[in-house]
Amino acid sequence: MKGGATNLQMMPHVWHVEDVLNLVDMSDACHSSSLFGTLCWRIWKQRNPVVFQEQHFFSEDILMQSVSWAAAYRQGSQNPNTWIHRQLLQVGWKLPPTGWVKLNTDATVERSSLRASIGGLLRGNYGSWIVGFCKNVGVCSVQKAELWSIMEGLQLAWSKGIRRLIVENDIKTIIHMLNGNETSTNPCGTVRGIGEVCRRKWEIKFERIYREAIKDFLSKLS
Repeated sequence: MKGGATNLQMMPHVWHVEDVLNLVDMSDACHSSSLFGTLCWRIWKQRNPVVFQEQHFFSEDILMQSVSWAAAYRQGSQNPNTWIHRQLLQVGWKLPPTGWVKLNTDATVERSSLRASIGGLLRGNYGSWIVGFCKNVGVCSVQKAELWSIMEGLQLAWSKGIRRLIVENDIKTIIHMLNGNETSTNPCGTVRGIGEVCRRKWEIKFERIYREAIKDFLSKLS
């Protein structure tokens, strides 16, 4: 039972009903009934690798994935054509407007150890490299690591005197959360910290970017 004890120790907190309700508030496109069903399925699916393969997981990741999937299900249910007609998009990194700087962030979590690394870079309106960063942040969930990467990038941009910033990240739920009006009351301390930084005297926009667009730009740099 040693592996089971380790898995339990890796969970950051016990699940509460309030956690789920807060996530429902974050996504106005998500319906509580579809979220409940998605959560039950995700919990059961995650239980098998925990029991039989001694894999670790964070409840934050399951909650955020469930919100995203439930929102997509509801959108598809309301508009069946969404599932029939797919639009092909040409994705690529776009230059920021004149006078603005772009911050692109990303994070990764090693599956076996759950150790996370974050990184990001700031680029001007000609795509020129201003400064970048990367660091290890210890054991945490993908969700928390992505938020830390944004916080680190915001602090770096402020220290460089940047006052008009577009933040791009490929996690839709995070962008939706940071564009909301409840960052000051969010149960996650990192989200509240990002909200405090954003309330300084500067202009910030949070936008979603497809991961392929980030790869597109990095390939042009190589």
